[in-house]
Amino acid sequence: MMKISVITPTLNREHYLRDVMDSVLWQDYSNLEYIVVDGGSTDGTLKLLEEYKEKFNQAGKTMHYISEKDNGLYDAMNKGVRMASGDVVGILNDDDFFNYSDCISKIADSFSNKDTEAVYADSYYVNESNIFKPVRCYNNRHFTPKRLLYGYIPDHETFYMKKDYYDMLLGLLRNGSVRRFTSLEGDTLGKENLKENIFEGRVLEEDLT
Repeated sequence: MMKISVITPTLNREHYLRDVMDSVLWQDYSNLEYIVVDGGSTDGTLKLLEEYKEKFNQAGKTMHYISEKDNGLYDAMNKGVRMASGDVVGILNDDDFFNYSDCISKIADSFSNKDTEAVYADSYYVNESNIFKPVRCYNNRHFTPKRLLYGYIPDHETFYMKKDYYDMLLGLLRNGSVRRFTSLEGDTLGKENLKENIFEGRVLEEDLT
């Protein structure tokens, strides 16, 4: 069974983080590694992370976290990828969550095809005041690698890719060849699209105006 690593970068988002971690803990896939990269939060995030690390241990699941200052979101993502030991890696932001308990299982099933290099799906956006009512759908069904030229990329919260390719991209980052992952994601895309809305993200009230 392949290992799948899920990474959450965060900073002072205690209010949202519990829902995120609950949705990961809820997953029915057993060989799951969860990594939280905290940028040095000063709210109650660290206490919450300790609480959930124990919950993950009790459930027989793996959770790691670090808390230190970083250089922003992409730096935190890169740290998480370096920490990951899974065969496949994905990033779940600190105000997003999985919509069903079998999301990771479906991702793993997609990678059972040895030619699949990456998968992605549609995602729902929900209002902060009612997370059960979608207000927008980010439709990735018509994505093609060629569309990267026009700045169109799959929603990265739904994007899962083999760790080998992330390692390659990190090497390019260290060499100064690229500045962030999104410039090369499409070059490694397989043909697999989950074709399901399995991820949800919050939309604040001001985002709707």
